[in-house]
Amino acid sequence: MPPGPTASGTRLPQGRRGLEEGLLAIQSVLSAWGTAANRGNAEEMWNWMDMDAAIDFVIVQELAKNFDAYILSLHFWQDTGGKLHPNSVGHDLSYGLSLHDCGWEDFVSYR
Repeated sequence: MPPGPTASGTRLPQGRRGLEEGLLAIQSVLSAWGTAANRGNAEEMWNWMDMDAAIDFVIVQELAKNFDAYILSLHFWQDTGGKLHPNSVGHDLSYGLSLHDCGWEDFVSYR
């Protein structure tokens, strides 16, 4: 069985060493994206993100009224050598199913 791909686009050996190297590659990508975001440099930050996927993500989350979309349920995936794609893993608090009224006070208490 051939070694699998990682976030950096390299092929890694199987086993524990490959897993550790893969995790380091993923951490490197997310750290670089986070650093760009923390600097407040929007252009640098968005260079890491697939813009079409980000726009689609926001549209779906807003139409679903998913007030948890941008905090706890926000995850990212990346094709080998590609850009980051946002992904929401939970819609349990959307489509009117939330027990919260979505006002800012209730939102803070939920967190």
